[in-house]
Amino acid sequence: MKNKYAIRVALWMMGLALSVTPRTAGLMLNEEIGDLIDAMEAEAFALVSGGVRFFGDRIAVDLAIVTSDQFRSEDGFPFLPWVDFPVLFGK
Repeated sequence: MKNKYAIRVALWMMGLALSVTPRTAGLMLNEEIGDLIDAMEAEAFALVSGGVRFFGDRIAVDLAIVTSDQFRSEDGFPFLPWVDFPVLFGK
């Protein structure tokens, strides 16, 4: 029986950033999501993402795709697009 009060969290996370040029970097992030309370009994799933980060003077732009076994096992698009904008404050 699943615990209805379980909290979904990243059980582990591994990331990699590789500088390609002074203004671009390749990114990869892998993490396993599961229940915090029932970590041994719950069905965990892995998220895998990869993409590119473009650097500006005060802002960066991440363009990536995120996929999981759950996405690929169902009909439809096998990954999700990811875009974010990290901003440098206080420069």
